[in-house]
Formats: sequence, structure tokens, C-alpha cells
Amino acid sequence: MTDGPDAPGAPGRAAMGAALTLLARRDRSRRELRERLAARFPDTDLEPLLDELTRLGYLDDRRLARRLAEELATRRHHGPRRLRHELARRGLDAERVAEAVAPHAGADRVREQALAATRAYLKGRSPDDDATLRRLAGYLGRRGFPEGAIRAMVHLIRQGSVWDNPQQE
Repeated sequence: MTDGPDAPGAPGRAAMGAALTLLARRDRSRRELRERLAARFPDTDLEPLLDELTRLGYLDDRRLARRLAEELATRRHHGPRRLRHELARRGLDAERVAEAVAPHAGADRVREQALAATRAYLKGRSPDDDATLRRLAGYLGRRGFPEGAIRAMVHLIRQGSVWDNPQQE
């Protein structure tokens, strides 16, 4: 009867199985995985298991931060401030967050992302009143874009060039 739940190493094997199942569904940060496993295996020392998952390449906070920042910036049109917030919320440390957000925080990149977010918000229509511009500014602010980028988008709309080539001004 060495394979039962009371066998030596059984909680560790069960925790490893649970960790692999969680990671198969989606990438998780070390903190997220630790919290999920601790709820199910409160008496198990999880650090060796997390170290082993990291060694095997299944758990990688740096990879997760880069992938998530890219996805949120391009698909969901998040600006740098919102990217930092979302990555920190997922349990990534400040160093990983800074590394992942840096490529998305340069002035040119922020402008490109703000323009993409503006176009997605407008969906091909031209705003014809100040109320729409205020709503757009609020939308961009909630998406994490800096004031300067928001003002630039409002300026482009007022010029009527939001649908032109992004390199023109």
C-alpha cells in the first residue's frame, strides 16, 4: 500500500499534478501558482516544486510578463500605465514589469498604440461633437495612456487626420 494518499511524497506528486494542470490551461506567475496551490495543499512546502517547474521551463515570470504586455498592448490597446497595473495584478515583480513594459513605453510606440486604440474606439466613424471627444479622452485615460498622447489624438481628430497614415502630421 505504497501508492495511497499517505505514501511518502504523495502530497508533492499531487501538488505537481495540480500545478501542471493549472499551467496547461494558461501561463501563470509564480505568485499566482503558489496561491492557487497553497489553497489546495496547505501543508506542502511549495517552493521546491515551484523551483523545479521553473528549472523545467514550465514557470517563467519573465516570459509571461513579455507575452502578456505584448498581448495587452496590441490586442486590447492598453497604454503603459495600464500595462504596469495589469502585470502587477498578475503577481509579477516590479523588475519583470519594468522589463516587459519598456518596449511599449517609448513615445513613438505610445503614439502608435494610442492611434490604434482611437481607431478601434471610433470604429470608422468621425466624431462630430465635443462630447464624443471627451468620451474618447476618458476611454484612452482608462486604457492607461498619458495625457500627452490623449491630447495628440484629440488634435488629430480635430484636424480630420485620424484615418490618415500614422506617420503623417
